[in-house]
Amino acid sequence: MEKIVQQPPFTILIEPTEGCNLGCWFCGLHGMREKGTKPWYFMNIETAYRIASEIKRVGWKSKIVFAQHGEPTLNPDFLEIVKVFRNYLPENIFHIYTNGYAINRAEDKDLYVEQMFDAGINNIIVDCYSENGDWNFINDLKRSWNIVYYTNKVPLYSKSKKPRILLLPPIQDNEKVTRKLANHCGAAAPLDRSYNNKRCAMPFRELAFRYDGSVSICCDDFRGEYPIANIFDMKIDDIWNHERFQAARIMLYNYNRNFRPCDGCTNISFKVGFLPDYKGAETLPPITEEVQTLAQSVHRFGPLSNIVKRKWEN
Repeated sequence: MEKIVQQPPFTILIEPTEGCNLGCWFCGLHGMREKGTKPWYFMNIETAYRIASEIKRVGWKSKIVFAQHGEPTLNPDFLEIVKVFRNYLPENIFHIYTNGYAINRAEDKDLYVEQMFDAGINNIIVDCYSENGDWNFINDLKRSWNIVYYTNKVPLYSKSKKPRILLLPPIQDNEKVTRKLANHCGAAAPLDRSYNNKRCAMPFRELAFRYDGSVSICCDDFRGEYPIANIFDMKIDDIWNHERFQAARIMLYNYNRNFRPCDGCTNISFKVGFLPDYKGAETLPPITEEVQTLAQSVHRFGPLSNIVKRKWEN
């Protein structure tokens, strides 16, 4: 298969923690842990150094998002990890998704928010999972922070370096789900193969690092069923242009999700006409037998996590 160089990712996801304190019913962590919570696996400083130094080496200006399959602030080294990335990447914009766990438990909530911004975070995106959730820390803040409520007129990912706290709307309102939730490739909800003839932009636009430095096809691949490589075994640009990524991109570019974990995934991407590059000016070749065979065989090298079968998988 001829190598195709993909343009750098828009987003690089960093997972400080795999595991959560909540165990929300709609989360794919239930497909990895019985209660969707523990055990908690933490990224260490060495892994942070390796990833950050590689991003600097290739000169990517991607936004950095601390998130993925767990609550980032559970990691006792979270602030130090952010500092490592900021030291290597002074110009990149840093975002974090949090349920507010560590902030709400801090003796001085304003001080902890200040420490997050000082470490290098630009945008604290707060998820509201329940009426009495940890997001309520915002009501205890005494300083005049830049707190913004998310609407369709407010950008989710601000391009400004000005510190911002963005409060997302509740996922549930009077027991009614207010957002369209993905099925996390079957780990959160049943597969739906009506999506199998749709393009997906995620492997073209994001590079998702798990807590141990491993990479799978995207963040919705909770269980790591489509492993690519590990940052300790390969350079970051070689991971991004790996033949496994390439096979998946050719399949998805050609409207074909018939390989795990994309088979039955309900993720919907935007601007899929602008693929494989930023402007949609380039093209990818048709699916060959070699490409299809490779894409459909990668799952044999996974998963990267434990699998807890859901009731619809038995």
